[in-house]
Order: sequence, then structure tokens, then C-alpha cells
Amino acid sequence: MGAIANSGRPGALKLFQDILIASASIPGAYPAVLIKAEAGGESFEEMHSDGGSATQILTIPEGWIANSDQDVRPNNLKFNMWIIINNALMPEFTTTTNNTFAVMARANSTLIKAQTRSALLATYVYAQKNGIRFRVASIDKQFPYSMTDPFNTDYMRAVYNLGYQEMANGTLWQDRPVFTDKLAAAQPAEQRQ
Repeated sequence: MGAIANSGRPGALKLFQDILIASASIPGAYPAVLIKAEAGGESFEEMHSDGGSATQILTIPEGWIANSDQDVRPNNLKFNMWIIINNALMPEFTTTTNNTFAVMARANSTLIKAQTRSALLATYVYAQKNGIRFRVASIDKQFPYSMTDPFNTDYMRAVYNLGYQEMANGTLWQDRPVFTDKLAAAQPAEQRQ
């Protein structure tokens, strides 16, 4: 994005804007963004949408993780990894209406969460093996929300306030993935029922 912004090319602003809009275009909920492209001497339009369709975490190339026994990083450099997950990693209970759209939305949500957890675990293990300082922040408390209204103002404010409060308290960043509700985990079992 920095290269596009600094290119000085005509259309750079429009391309920058299109990419930002595409990054928020959840497949099935919002239309994809068509971006003009050229390859092999031909012009065409590429269809772009939320990158979360391919991966939820973009930190370390998959080839590095798959071949973590081969150190391909520059020597003598210390790395810090800070990851913000804009989702809850712990399982969240919800009921789903038995209609096609609701079931598809719930299945997609479950798939995204599973993909995020797997990618985060792989990244965490890689960081541990390679001496990379790992820090992660995620939504660690359940908030009621509707999959048909993912940008509900009350939900967004509640999540924002949680992040703000945890940052102010110094509890936002964790040194390993947290797959439980921190508040529920801190309560005795009889209070969680």
C-alpha cells in the first residue's frame, strides 16, 4: 500500500481506495471490488474481496513455517511479533435458525475461527522455535451479536471498550494464544453455569 501511495502514478489514489474497500468486502455479504489489471499484454478486471477468505493471519510466509528447521532469516536480528485478532478465539455459544442463510453464516464463522486458531498456533510454534518474541491480542470475552448484523454499533462499541480497558489495565497483550474467555476462566466452575 505504501508503494502504491508513493508511486505518483495516475489512478494511484483510486487503486488505494479500491483495495481498502475490497479488504472490507466480506464474500456473500458485500460485493467484490473489480480492479483493473494487466498481465501478458492483456487488460482485464480482477475480482477482490476480504483477504480473510485466504488467510486470517499474514505474518510469516507459509514456506518458512513448513520448513522451520531451515533458518532462512537474517542472522543476529531480534524479532518481535505483535498480532491483533479482530475476533474471539474461544468457542462461542449461539443458536442458529434452521434456514440456509443462517446455517451458511454460522458455518462460515466457525470455519474462519478454526482457520484463525490453526494459523495462530502454527505462527506461535514457529516463533517459539526461532526465538521470536510473540504477542497477541484478541477478543477474549463473549459479546452477543447477530451474524446478519456483524457491524452492529452496540457490538462494535462493546468490543472497542473491552480493548480500551484491557490496554489501560495492561492486560491486552498475551504471550501465547488464549482460547478461553479470560473472565469465565477466572471464575469458579459453579459461577460459570
